[in-house]
Amino acid sequence: MIASLQGGELLECLDEEQYKGNLWYHARSEQYGDGYVIGTYAKPVWNNQSNWPLSEPEDTISVSDNMYLFAYWMGTYQLNHGLSIIEDTGSDRILNVAPMTVRGNMSVVPKDMKIELALKLYEFGLICLNDAYDQLRDGSLTFEIRDEIASDVLWKHYGTDNVWEIMTKQSLVLFIHVNDLHNVGVLLTDRDRMIRAALLQKLVEEH
Repeated sequence: MIASLQGGELLECLDEEQYKGNLWYHARSEQYGDGYVIGTYAKPVWNNQSNWPLSEPEDTISVSDNMYLFAYWMGTYQLNHGLSIIEDTGSDRILNVAPMTVRGNMSVVPKDMKIELALKLYEFGLICLNDAYDQLRDGSLTFEIRDEIASDVLWKHYGTDNVWEIMTKQSLVLFIHVNDLHNVGVLLTDRDRMIRAALLQKLVEEH
């Protein structure tokens, strides 16, 4: 571990690693040098904004705008490709992730999903930018090379490159993986509940 830090301290992110089932950031600090910070208590900074919840109770989850933008992309992608479904239950339409009829079936997963997922994780600030992002966007590289790069990115971030495993570990905030919440709490703030409901309603209405 790099040091004992106060909430809100800014570090340079060098890379990500998995250790004993947890996400860790390899980070650099002018004061402490290089070391590691566990992902549960670290939040990537996106567009110079951080959602470190200094004023929130410890048992709540504060979800940043870029995380909801990612959730909307992920939900749309899954619904468009049949990886999630909307079911009619009485007068309600309910969104269900990874229907059991196809769950685990790799033949229904788009061939380029790992590449697309890795790119969006970078673009919505859920992974700190590094050289892999430019490589994934490099059209001169073969699909196989970019797919291998995407697999490496997903392994470091989620501990797997199996998209079904990633999707079935999505959290209370639908379509956001538990690794990406960066919070040990289990409850949503009032703001999060309102935005989550609006997000799900938008996805249902659009599909």
